[in-house]
Amino acid sequence: MACWIMAGGSAFSSVFSGIGGKKLVVDLLLSLPAAKITVLVFSLALIFFLGMFVDPVSIIMIMTPILTPAVTGLGYDPLWWGVAFTSMLLVSYLTPPVGLGLYYFKGAIEEVSMDEIYRAVIPFIVLQVIAIIVIILKPGIVLWFINILFRT
Repeated sequence: MACWIMAGGSAFSSVFSGIGGKKLVVDLLLSLPAAKITVLVFSLALIFFLGMFVDPVSIIMIMTPILTPAVTGLGYDPLWWGVAFTSMLLVSYLTPPVGLGLYYFKGAIEEVSMDEIYRAVIPFIVLQVIAIIVIILKPGIVLWFINILFRT
C-alpha cells in the first residue's frame, strides 16, 4: 500500500509539474504581500490542516515538490525547511478530529477511551507547537548541530 501511495504521489507531482501547476503555485506564493512570512505561515498551516486528515507519506509526496521551491526561493535554508515541515507533520498527526496517530494509540491500548487519549496528547501538542515557534524564531538552532558536524 505504501508503494501505491508513493507511486500515486509521484505521478500527481509529475503531472502537476508537467502542466505548469508547480510554476504557477510558486509564482503565486512568491507574489504575495510580505511573501517571506506569508508563505511560511501559509505553508505550515496547509501542512497542519492536511495532516489532520491525510497520512504523512501522501503529504510529503504531494506537498514537498510544490511548497519547497517557494520556501527555499524566499531564502529559507532547505534543511531548516525540512525540519519545520516534519515538525508540523508531527503536530498534525496527533491533532483531532482525525489525528491518525491517536487511532494507533487506541489500537495498542484498547481499555483506554478515545476521550482519554485526546486529553493525554494535549501536552505533547503544546510542546511541539512551542518547538515549532522556537524553530521559526531561532532558525540557527536547527542548523547549529549540522554546522558543528560539517565544519571544515
